Amino acid sequence: MAGFRGQPSTIRLILSEGRKGLALGALVALGLAAVGHMRTRGQDGLFAITPGRMPACDSSVSRRGLRNTITDAPGAKLVGLTVSRVDTVGELASEPASAPDRRVCLATVFTNAGRKLVGFTLTWANAAKDDVYLELPYGID
Repeated sequence: MAGFRGQPSTIRLILSEGRKGLALGALVALGLAAVGHMRTRGQDGLFAITPGRMPACDSSVSRRGLRNTITDAPGAKLVGLTVSRVDTVGELASEPASAPDRRVCLATVFTNAGRKLVGFTLTWANAAKDDVYLELPYGID
């Protein structure tokens, strides 16, 4: 029996790490329902939104908005999810000429939990069209 003295503490350590992994796994499986607003007010010129012109999916505004939306989501904060970088970003289903007020995008995001494909949409948040609403409708897959 002397050989099993350290086992309970080891099991506790494994279970505590397992709970953390389970929480992160559940969060990723269910998705992070997150939204963010990107405003022109108070931002430098590099990240400014031109009123009436929807930012492209791969623009610096969209990339920064995506990073902030994921990082600031309550679920991400709960499990300590952080974004290392936003890699490739492309437009999925929108055509700017036919749907100028909406973009459907797909990005590869590197987080501390691995590489994730993230679908997001960009829409106008107000009638003045100077505030963009970024939504992760399916969370992080």
